[in-house]
Amino acid sequence: MLTKFSSWFRLFVIVLIVVVPTVLVVKKPAKTLVDPIPDLESMPTIKPILTTSPIASVTASITLSPTASITATPIVEEVPENNYSSEDIQGFLKEYSDKYGLDIDNLRHVVVCESGFDPLATNSVYAGLFQFDERTWITYREMTNEDPDPKLRFDAKEAVKTGSYLISIGKTSLWPNCIP
Repeated sequence: MLTKFSSWFRLFVIVLIVVVPTVLVVKKPAKTLVDPIPDLESMPTIKPILTTSPIASVTASITLSPTASITATPIVEEVPENNYSSEDIQGFLKEYSDKYGLDIDNLRHVVVCESGFDPLATNSVYAGLFQFDERTWITYREMTNEDPDPKLRFDAKEAVKTGSYLISIGKTSLWPNCIP
């Protein structure tokens, strides 16, 4: 992916430095309402005074050398395996909806909306069934005396436990597009 970006960037730089100035310097004559001047060589009594020459020539040499490097930093170094079936996840939803007095259908709706029921789902900085970002995960896991390791966002049971608790205490603003 970095190579593609680098190639596109080089092409953009070449177009910006070479093609754009050339287009600006070598302009086509503007259309006028006056009849064009007849070909001077076809007129026997008039000798041409002007000779045609290029308006301008542009030569450019581009040497691209990297001055900065772009490195992609993974959100999570190692994504744990999904050790749970969809029936297991349904069981976690039932267990924690009962524990916190939540409607299981509303809880299930949030999970489907956020991750498509995929515990390994990622979207930018968000991950897991409830799509927690690392900061939010760590903050609320520490608040509940649970292990704050961000990799646990991918553990379906831990995600359901944390998401259910947060919904039960009214933190529904964490899922503004998915709360029914």
